Amino acid sequence: MIYSQFYLKDKPKIPTIFGFLIALVIVIFLSGIFGKNQPISRASKKTVGKVKVTNLSPVQATIFWQSEAPEIGFVTYSKDKNVFNEVALDDRDVTGLKKPLLNHYVTLRNLEVDSNYYFKLITGNQVVVNPDGSLFNFKTPKSSVASQNLSPANGKIVRSNLLPLENAIALLYIDGYYPLSTLSKNTGEWLIPLNSFYRKDSLEQKVLNSDMEAKMEVFDEQKQVSMVTGSLLKFSPVSQTIIIGNNYQLNEESQVLSAMDALGEKSRAEIDITFPVEGWLIPGRIPLVKGVAEPEEKVFITINSKKSYSSIVTSDSKGNWSYLLPERLELGDHKITIKTNDKNGKEVVIERNFVIVANEGMDAKVLGDATATAEITSVPMPTSVSYPTSIPPTTVPVSPTQPVSGLFDYKSIVGGFTLIILGLGFFLVF
Repeated sequence: MIYSQFYLKDKPKIPTIFGFLIALVIVIFLSGIFGKNQPISRASKKTVGKVKVTNLSPVQATIFWQSEAPEIGFVTYSKDKNVFNEVALDDRDVTGLKKPLLNHYVTLRNLEVDSNYYFKLITGNQVVVNPDGSLFNFKTPKSSVASQNLSPANGKIVRSNLLPLENAIALLYIDGYYPLSTLSKNTGEWLIPLNSFYRKDSLEQKVLNSDMEAKMEVFDEQKQVSMVTGSLLKFSPVSQTIIIGNNYQLNEESQVLSAMDALGEKSRAEIDITFPVEGWLIPGRIPLVKGVAEPEEKVFITINSKKSYSSIVTSDSKGNWSYLLPERLELGDHKITIKTNDKNGKEVVIERNFVIVANEGMDAKVLGDATATAEITSVPMPTSVSYPTSIPPTTVPVSPTQPVSGLFDYKSIVGGFTLIILGLGFFLVF
């Protein structure tokens, strides 16, 4: 026997397949260590827009903000600015599934009266605070004492194709007060009770005047915005359907007179079609035409569409008149023409153009209020909204650690490849 064969026997080798299995086990083990959920990044360079505290009341508040791109967003909040143990999801995440959104709308419920709260926005797995690093905060007011006699602001929002716009966010502002807000329903209808306006400086709740100027912004998820301005009275309701992307001035009422009319300002006010206003989109198939004329004067009415309608009505002792169409109108453009005499016996001709946009599922729906002599069906109003005090919170308690981010972690991948390469080198050498 050769000496070298006796003393220099090959050392036992681990089969290659077992080597790979061992390396795989090590990779999985280290991946579990390095791949644990990472905390939400605090070094956020993310910018958000229009951070607003809305619908402030003694027991709740709604936080609105916008992100640059659709992202999952929620809010962490607490009375202690050092420990954030409450989380509130977007109001539209009703199934628990978080959706990436541009416009975020989160309601904090079951708050304590007359208390300071701090909150952070979590957008795209990053914490967003004020530019100076301070936390967002607000204070809940004391119990509500003022009694508002204003009807809720309400109306309807549609897309450019006239289909109802669901989950649009509407914010209603009055200078010096916390804004109010709401989400539109699947019918496009929206409603904002006007009973929760609190001053930003003192948290006082004062009785508002219907003549106060208000502004409403409407946002959708396609980055379209509508601006509506007017007195509070004009918002209850906003009779004209809002097409997202268009702006509206509710205090301006268009008046279209025929070219042959040369009336002065006084005559324009005394003889007019008050409903519909020029160019309005009307969601009812049976609009109630209303107007004013000289007291107890005949008014000749013609409605031109695919089918023409004509009627003669007589104004009452105050000059008011109305005309209810005998049947439903087709969708599309229509024109109303009235003829009557002014107090000097001169013929006045006034025209109005309007558009029928939807049936709303009611065969005999009437849009408008009739005079005392007429008997019609009123427009159904959206359900009133109140601020609950006993509804179980939708917030989810979490541990004092930061919420899970779900960020991609490259450490486990790099570590895995490194171990595989080292393992292969080891087996090739030995």
